[in-house]
Amino acid sequence: MRERSGKNSISAIAALILLAVFAAGILSVLLGGAEVYKRLAERNTVSYDRSTCLQYLTNKIHQASSSDAVMIADFGECESLVISENIKGNEYWTRIYFYNGWLMELFTAADSGLMPEDGEKIMPIESFRVICSDDLLQINIADLSGNEDELFLTLRGKEWGSYEK
Repeated sequence: MRERSGKNSISAIAALILLAVFAAGILSVLLGGAEVYKRLAERNTVSYDRSTCLQYLTNKIHQASSSDAVMIADFGECESLVISENIKGNEYWTRIYFYNGWLMELFTAADSGLMPEDGEKIMPIESFRVICSDDLLQINIADLSGNEDELFLTLRGKEWGSYEK
């Protein structure tokens, strides 16, 4: 009887060791997969933020009725991209600017006297720069990860905004 109990205990120990190796393998695969998923999720978030910011700016600028409606102006201590529009005889400005680490927007009457801190936060960024020459607008943006994007847009001409029957 002693021989059988010795063989049974060796078989049980071998089964436990095999189970532990199997469990360690499964755990390492799960942890590796979780790390890969984390990196992919971070990459997708950064990519989404970058493309969203560029699409936002593109859409805002394309809303301008003409190239004359887009200008660069000082706003407090900031430089702002200004899109003007005339609503019922009154001039309104949409200002897009960089303030305290945020891309900001402020829609207001042209002579409202509001300051940069009065705008709405759009998204956190590291820097924002706008250069306008003729009908070409160049926008440089750096996100919080230090990734820089450069956007070039041709401004809408007055003849593009008209429709003739």
